Amino acid sequence: MVLLGCGKEDGPTKPPTPVPVTYPVRSTPENALLYMTIAFSNLDSVRTDSVYADDYEGRSTDLVDPSQPTFVFDKALEIKVVAAMAQSSAITYVGVDFLHPSTWNRFSYATDPPEWVTIQVPYFRIEVRDFADGFTALSPVAGVTQVFEFTLRPITPDPTSPTDT
Repeated sequence: MVLLGCGKEDGPTKPPTPVPVTYPVRSTPENALLYMTIAFSNLDSVRTDSVYADDYEGRSTDLVDPSQPTFVFDKALEIKVVAAMAQSSAITYVGVDFLHPSTWNRFSYATDPPEWVTIQVPYFRIEVRDFADGFTALSPVAGVTQVFEFTLRPITPDPTSPTDT
């Protein structure tokens, strides 16, 4: 008795071909923010590095409990976090979803230079899964207000290309 197969030479153990990641052109503040979420979700520290200005400063403030310290972080720490997650064999998934830009609030603070734009992201899901535990930040959550706010300023790393924000 002879058994014949009709399968391909590549067996089921061959890993799937990765889908190429598409990044938007950072021609608007919204696209720059989308670019950042894609880079973070893909644990791409090189592209994450390209989004933040060298003098970037982030703050996390608990407005409900003012006695809690405000956390301050810089570009180097943002890049270090992404790189550490990428190198960790325990991290199984990272996802950042700020929903569609139409859900964001875009405005400018009077104290900022006129070309700067602030974007508030009131609805989001950030999820990091690992083997031991998971972490999910989700908004809205009943009784809690969480908002991400990004102030973006235009830069042109390549003076001939006015499309980078």
